[in-house]
Amino acid sequence: THLLLVAVAAKTEAAPQATKPDAKKTDAKETPAPATPAATDAEQPATSDARLPILPFIAGVVTALLAWQLYSVVTNQPTNVSQGQYPDPVAIVNGTPVDQSLFEQNVEETLAAAAAQGLDTTDQTVRDEVAAQAVEIIVNTRLLVSAAIDAGYEASDEEVNERIAQLEQQFGGPEALASELAERGLTRDSLAVDIREQIIVDKLLAEEVATDNIEVTEAEILEVYEGLQAAGQELPPLESIRDAISAQVQQQKQQAVVEEYIAELRAAADVEINL
Repeated sequence: THLLLVAVAAKTEAAPQATKPDAKKTDAKETPAPATPAATDAEQPATSDARLPILPFIAGVVTALLAWQLYSVVTNQPTNVSQGQYPDPVAIVNGTPVDQSLFEQNVEETLAAAAAQGLDTTDQTVRDEVAAQAVEIIVNTRLLVSAAIDAGYEASDEEVNERIAQLEQQFGGPEALASELAERGLTRDSLAVDIREQIIVDKLLAEEVATDNIEVTEAEILEVYEGLQAAGQELPPLESIRDAISAQVQQQKQQAVVEEYIAELRAAADVEINL
């Protein structure tokens, strides 16, 4: 999946309904965005109406989640990722090599995001970590897409076109989106393929991974609040940010559930990483 463009769609979409042969249709569960503990009444925390891109969860690590959130501000900054810099294929999933060009593109975009945040992307340690995150995202994505296909989930043309229309609105119209696609070496058709895969993964996780009944206790909220205070952060009264902290804890618990599901897919798969 080409990360920047699909991220925009995922942030603005309406939750799709699961389409599974001979299965009851259910609304896709929505995932709350990470809350900011210092949110005030004037700046309410994100609710379940705001969706996260699915790929941060696919990464299976918090650092990948943070890297993903940077994509919304990425511009095509040069990062000197050259072909042949990494083993080809960088990974093999169930006998099929991953898309090497997609891996290198993901590395380049993540390095650009890291550079925008002031990290030294000439540091080999940083570059190695970025590459490791990129291959994990791609491997886990392949596993989830395969699981969604095997389970019979589908995405209609209407659903795909709706998300493309949302992208066109985000980028300022069809021509602006076409220009963005061209700059990244993509086409509308390839974007549609990526979006279709994301939709079926959304449906898979909504149907197969129970994250909607996760509860947050008062003790957990208090633990986070007191932990931030102990770290020296100046915070408003607990009551004014209780909902934000609760949403953050719930999101973390949801991420843990999805990570456990991905770990089960990994355990049952034949994955070879060559970094």
